[in-house]
Amino acid sequence: NPRIEWMMEENMMDAAPALEAKIARFASFLQADPENRNLLLDLGDLHHQAGQFEAALHCFSQLCKLEPAMAVAQSRLANVYLSLHRFDEAAALLAELVAGDAGNGSLQYNLGLAQYYQGHYATAAASFQAADLAGAGSADLYKYLSHCLHHEGQLEDAVAAASKWRAATASADGSISGQGADSTAYLALLEFDSGNREAALELAGAVLAVDPSNLDANAVMGGAALEQQDIPLAADCFKQILAQRPDYGRAWLGLGLTYLHDNNNDKALDAMTEATRQM
Repeated sequence: NPRIEWMMEENMMDAAPALEAKIARFASFLQADPENRNLLLDLGDLHHQAGQFEAALHCFSQLCKLEPAMAVAQSRLANVYLSLHRFDEAAALLAELVAGDAGNGSLQYNLGLAQYYQGHYATAAASFQAADLAGAGSADLYKYLSHCLHHEGQLEDAVAAASKWRAATASADGSISGQGADSTAYLALLEFDSGNREAALELAGAVLAVDPSNLDANAVMGGAALEQQDIPLAADCFKQILAQRPDYGRAWLGLGLTYLHDNNNDKALDAMTEATRQM
């Protein structure tokens, strides 16, 4: 399951090493004053930060019962739903919050996350775009937005979003690494799908020079090899991807085409069936 990088409305993250001690201290305070709104909010944040999602859920649920109109408590509750991958509940709650505060970039971003993981790419894209307009643009936002637009076949807009993602992850010295490799490789994939083969190969080649196992860069090289009828190279690229990510549907599709080229119809059918299941 993916780690969901939800966005807080305020910076509540605490780098103190004694997080458990703080939780114990706040919990003791709450025992003495169980309906203290500030304590419930702070303790819920500490539990969430510690990855104690059910405990955080309890705090924020209690707070919402005490203060049904408290937007900050509802927002925190939605964040916990995201961390628990309860995306339907997160989306429903965040949609209500956004309806009352459409200019809140954090809420729009988190709503986009919930919609994305529900597979609602068009509405997620709209939420991410609203978050960007509200000043919440970030590398993660542009990553999700480019994926949404790609799913929706809006390649020109997807390339623009991926270009922003790449810019947001660029290193000061111009080298490619980490998130910069991922953003550059995905931009290469979008350029390839847009028919800009030369740009795609240049970007993918730059990534593979520093990260030979990068999935999207290998997908570009595999696709280009298929176009050139270099079936062994294409098959190697797609097999390398699937060795790392068996759920990469595009690689199953490409591998199926290599089998079809070699008249291996049974393997082609199996690969195409898996591609349909994963895509």
